Amino acid sequence: MSRLNPIDPALLERLGSIVVRWGIVEAYVSEVLSLLLMADRGCMYVLTVATPVSAQLKWIETLVKFRLVDDQARAQMLETIADLNELRSERNALVHGLWNTGPEPATALVQSVRIEGTEMMKGEMVSLAELKELDEDLTAAIERIRAVMHVLETAVLVPRRDPPG
Repeated sequence: MSRLNPIDPALLERLGSIVVRWGIVEAYVSEVLSLLLMADRGCMYVLTVATPVSAQLKWIETLVKFRLVDDQARAQMLETIADLNELRSERNALVHGLWNTGPEPATALVQSVRIEGTEMMKGEMVSLAELKELDEDLTAAIERIRAVMHVLETAVLVPRRDPPG
């Protein structure tokens, strides 16, 4: 069995920050879903904690299209969902990838399997600068989600229809 080469600690630290920020994104996605469903946020957590974020984002996209009255808010939310899906794909490739030391200082080679796209197995060199950029993109996404939540909290939603009976 071969010994793994150590990964640069700065890369691992930044990867840890990405993981933490994504956890915040997941919590806010659950909050947005609760707002759109006009549901108790605590009760919704029971469902969302075991549901992939990709599914939650699809639900939100569907709900936004027929629950959100304001066209600008709807467009903003749909754009945010598209951005989150892209960030999710990047984050998943890194977090679930097989890491090894890169050919240059402060780099790593990450081999990942991606279900989306045409290339199943993908190997790429990752630098500290690229991880920093993803981390900053996640920070910006968190701020956009917070802004969207504020809009949703004050938005006019098409009233939910309770089942007859």
